[in-house]
Amino acid sequence: MRESLVVRGTPYKIYKIFDQETMEGPGRGGSFRKKAALGYFEWTENGEIKKRIADNVWVLVLHYNFINAKDKDDIRHGDAEDVTNLKNTFEKNRNCKFKSFLSMKRDNLLRMLADDNNALFRIFESKDDVPSVFLIYFLSHGHIEGEIYTDHYEDENSDKYISFTTAEVFESLSKLTRFEKCLKIVNFGPCRGKLFDETFSPEQTYQNLNNRNSCQITSFPQMRNLVVFYATVETIRAMRRKHVGTAFVRHICQVLNSMEKSELLINVLTLIQSKIHGDSIDMRNIIRQTPEIKIFGLDSKFIISARRTLSPTNDSSSSDAIGSKKLGIPAAMKGPADIYNWKSRSGLYMRRRLAFIFYSVADDDVTLINQALSQNLNFETGMEALSKEALELYCEDASKVDSNVGCVLTCVFGRLSETPEQKEMFVLMDQTEVAVTDIVHSFIGPANDKWIGKPKIFIFVDQQEESPKGDNISPQDVYDIQATNHSGWLVLVLRSRDKLKALIEIFQSQELKGEKCLQEMLATCLLVSNSRDMLNSTLPYHLYFPDVPRPFVAPQFSVKITEDPPLDKTLDFGQLLEEVNGALNENRTWILSSGAGSGKTTVMKEIQYQLGKSNPDVKMLFVSLPSVGKLDTAKFLEEKAAHLKGPDKCFVFLDAFNEVSTDNHGK
Repeated sequence: MRESLVVRGTPYKIYKIFDQETMEGPGRGGSFRKKAALGYFEWTENGEIKKRIADNVWVLVLHYNFINAKDKDDIRHGDAEDVTNLKNTFEKNRNCKFKSFLSMKRDNLLRMLADDNNALFRIFESKDDVPSVFLIYFLSHGHIEGEIYTDHYEDENSDKYISFTTAEVFESLSKLTRFEKCLKIVNFGPCRGKLFDETFSPEQTYQNLNNRNSCQITSFPQMRNLVVFYATVETIRAMRRKHVGTAFVRHICQVLNSMEKSELLINVLTLIQSKIHGDSIDMRNIIRQTPEIKIFGLDSKFIISARRTLSPTNDSSSSDAIGSKKLGIPAAMKGPADIYNWKSRSGLYMRRRLAFIFYSVADDDVTLINQALSQNLNFETGMEALSKEALELYCEDASKVDSNVGCVLTCVFGRLSETPEQKEMFVLMDQTEVAVTDIVHSFIGPANDKWIGKPKIFIFVDQQEESPKGDNISPQDVYDIQATNHSGWLVLVLRSRDKLKALIEIFQSQELKGEKCLQEMLATCLLVSNSRDMLNSTLPYHLYFPDVPRPFVAPQFSVKITEDPPLDKTLDFGQLLEEVNGALNENRTWILSSGAGSGKTTVMKEIQYQLGKSNPDVKMLFVSLPSVGKLDTAKFLEEKAAHLKGPDKCFVFLDAFNEVSTDNHGK
């Protein structure tokens, strides 16, 4: 039985490769002779910047339109438009070698991707010239656990489609031993999530939802020079428009066709994320879906070149893929900014930044990360020895933060491991392995509406204490946020000391304040890196950390000094800081007293921040006293002071004494 292969109305001759059916492209002398114009590689060698054009680029599109589906609702309207858009963008505008396959059978597809009997080289008419870049697009329906449907049935009496998984795709690609140095960019159009996560609404309730799978963090497939671009992580069926194709493909093509200057690959992908995030439409309501980027160790940077020519993608219709009903799209939704906005709707800088660092060993790297975040990037930071109890308290506190907090960063230094098969990642706490996914999910789960639409950054650093045993406001009321709770997170996993050093240098640099976004800077940590290092991101914006005015209204203080004779005086906030700075060489205790809800904690955190900026060598400990009652007191204080060494100066802030049970006042 032969497979129907048609691209832009042109039939291709079918021939056999190891009992597999494939297609014969244009003869030699066509566009395949031209050098590709997709981009170039850049790396540093002996202090000199080197560049190399990616002159041989392969683009393979594997798509299923479900035209012959028994359930006509399964038909993928816009599939042909997707292929046309990709063909124009890559073959016509970028001189890439382009091939597409419609409705390829599962086994044939997997064998082709493994290059059995040189299948790929025959398809792309290359004897032994490995491509510089190999892009693969999978366009179909999908389901949870990375399942992708073909439009073939198990048998003629069955209603169940034959499927394959993303894991099986990677397993096949892992056999491309000659492609190790080739940049492989795999694009999955089918979704992975199970739920319809609607845009957050203060009136909406979230009950009995379990969307952990949509943010599962795995290190699979640990393949060098691999970039994976997943479609949405929220829904089973991707939103798409009839006559114009899927938002996933359409915005990829539109961004590549409209680039006026060359950009780093991750910046281009982030811009595509932003466009899809703002253009994901459901007939019942406006929802937001953000693709996920996954990057492993890279040999060099890849820069996408500015457009050469322009063949516009077809975007003449605003109808949904399953009908022709016109949808009204608010003007504010048509062009969302691709840069995270730290301002409120009133134009004021009100979004504070929080960071918390957990460590297995209180070494110098932990201290340096803390200093860089607090003193250079204006994060309010905290530190704690890594334990399940401490992490649970942190997650609980994070769900109660003020609505004007715009970003949270969680850095975990601990022993990392992974399951042998699925490669799901874990971190060791209290001799128990805790899934990284569960830590991430505690911030993006359906009940945690505090963080919807705001950047949530997670950094996991492999900190071995011993030799490893094996590697087995409601947001919409104040801020202009439209997002599901799966967008806006980034996870970085680092396993080597040199990469940790690079991370510290990034946080210490000035570039994050406006020159380069966080995704771009963190991607540099993966250059010439272990393939087990990894970056995952669903941030639908380029994230910078500019120096902005802090949201703090300085009060007046009535000060009582217990000297002989006692002294009463009034100080403003600047004068108070001078007094406290002058007391750093003395053992002096200050007590801040005021009514409930008057802002004592805010004042203390501002004092901590200002002291840290002016005294970088002084250690700052901020202790929430209600936590003491939940932990063994001696152990608690010991862990709090664990990272203090020798004669270090220290300023300790003890907060919320009035919230401590009277039974624990003695502690």
